[in-house]
Amino acid sequence: ASLWLRHMSWKEMGFRRPASWSQVVLTGTGIAGAGALLSEKIISPLLLRLTGETQPQVVEFAPLRGNLFYYLFLLTGIWLLAAIGEELVYRGYVLNRLVDLFGHRKIGWGISLIVSSLMFSLGHGLFNLAVIIGDFILGLIEGGLYLAGGRNLWLSVVFHGTWDTIFLTLFFLNL
Repeated sequence: ASLWLRHMSWKEMGFRRPASWSQVVLTGTGIAGAGALLSEKIISPLLLRLTGETQPQVVEFAPLRGNLFYYLFLLTGIWLLAAIGEELVYRGYVLNRLVDLFGHRKIGWGISLIVSSLMFSLGHGLFNLAVIIGDFILGLIEGGLYLAGGRNLWLSVVFHGTWDTIFLTLFFLNL
């Protein structure tokens, strides 16, 4: 409704075809894969140690272990709702609306990136402070990819979807 009232489209927010699909897919999946490995081996343990918290137990994913139908169902939801939906909202819409508020200079984009990443992390921070901080870092990465990709959402969508797919797959395989 806000875009309609502003006479704007999602295309103007970055939901448009990238110059190179192969570059977007390779870059997004590569960064997500490297980031997931770094997160599991270094960042998450460090955040848990710094906050004194333990790894949250995600009980609602217990039925996922070995259940292919449920895995494919959640995988579809992850790509549609999380990867595409959240990137449209947090990077395409919120980040751009914050830039309207803070200014279209580098400092305005920087502040907007931080604020939108904080909003993203608080929206996901259902577990503990370590998760909130980790999701804040993810928000910064996704926002950075959006900006580095010329304000095109597809690089952050591919990163986000691949990131979530990696961890969903680990739950599915009971790893």
